[in-house]
Amino acid sequence: MSNKGTKAIIFSSPSGGGKNTVIKKLMEIYPNFRHSISVTTRDPRHNTEGRDYRFVTDEEFERMIRNQELAEWAEVHGSKYGTPLLPLRELQQNGYDILFDLDVCGTLSMKSKWNNILTIFLLPPSKEILIERLLKRGTETYEEIQRRLLRYEFEVEQSKYYDINIINQNLDETIRNVDDNIQKWDKYVLF
Repeated sequence: MSNKGTKAIIFSSPSGGGKNTVIKKLMEIYPNFRHSISVTTRDPRHNTEGRDYRFVTDEEFERMIRNQELAEWAEVHGSKYGTPLLPLRELQQNGYDILFDLDVCGTLSMKSKWNNILTIFLLPPSKEILIERLLKRGTETYEEIQRRLLRYEFEVEQSKYYDINIINQNLDETIRNVDDNIQKWDKYVLF
């Protein structure tokens, strides 16, 4: 493990804002970065088990809360999401830096415990473009998209608590901007 700890970066955005795409690109640039896999009670989407999420029952999630196995957790869109502590510690012990994909509540909870985490909020160029992205990816029902849009204003309002806000209009420009900010960030976390 590095003596200085782990570089940790949290990404948040409204659903369809590009968090996962940016994280995947950064992992191509930085072989030392690993993506933190969250646990969730939501229904699985195609091909996400073990890659983006580990799916658990409500009972298992509640057990993890009781046993203090989660670094943070929140209920979003009717499902629970959390970040297991043990994998973070294992990644840190193996010398990896960590990328997180968290909602605004999870981010603020993590930042309150580990203030050396870099927080980046990805904003869509407009609400209309966000709606186009959500429709294009075709993974949610109309009702789910409506529920996500109801949360949009709240999430954008919370972006003021982040270290950096980036409008994610062009992926290459976004990656360059994120990369510049990662290079400047010289704070490390011990989980």
